[in-house]
Amino acid sequence: MASYHLRLKNDSKPNGTKVSAKGHADYILREDGKTHSDYINREGENLQNDCIFKMVHLPSWADGSAQKFFSAATRYEDKGNRRFKEIEMSLPNELNLEQNREIVDRFIEENLKSHYYAYAIHEKNGAISGERHPHVHIMFSERLIDDVEKVKERLAYKYFSRAAKPLKGEKEASFERRREHGAPKDKRCHSKKTE
Repeated sequence: MASYHLRLKNDSKPNGTKVSAKGHADYILREDGKTHSDYINREGENLQNDCIFKMVHLPSWADGSAQKFFSAATRYEDKGNRRFKEIEMSLPNELNLEQNREIVDRFIEENLKSHYYAYAIHEKNGAISGERHPHVHIMFSERLIDDVEKVKERLAYKYFSRAAKPLKGEKEASFERRREHGAPKDKRCHSKKTE
């Protein structure tokens, strides 16, 4: 039987406390032996790893490490800014891993192709039903891969700094000024329609 689940999360708990961006990346990518049980029980015991696939799309300075990328977000984002957003979504248990990867890749292509991200597909058996429960965690930066970033990647401290605002009489800040500032944030991430 199909089950549906989609949740969009911010980098903070309901009480406003910020979640560790690196720690959350460790959790979803199951780095350092972290499992869901470890997270729920706050235990360090390494139980069965339910992470069956990982993928990242990150700037070269991150060296393919989501932990390095999201640690930089924590270090360089202005205080009070979100360092990441996460989409958690169920995947059809009737499909195999390759078919579910196609679904995730198509979702990213349609919605997050202009963002740096890391995703992990987890699969565990339901406690009651015993059925497979595949789902994906997509962790991404609200900052866009803009035309400046496509020409030459910004360094980490620059990427997470404030974006350039247009000067008086400009519709958009010049390429050179945008190069000296951070990547812009995706306005959709702050829309009530996507919250």
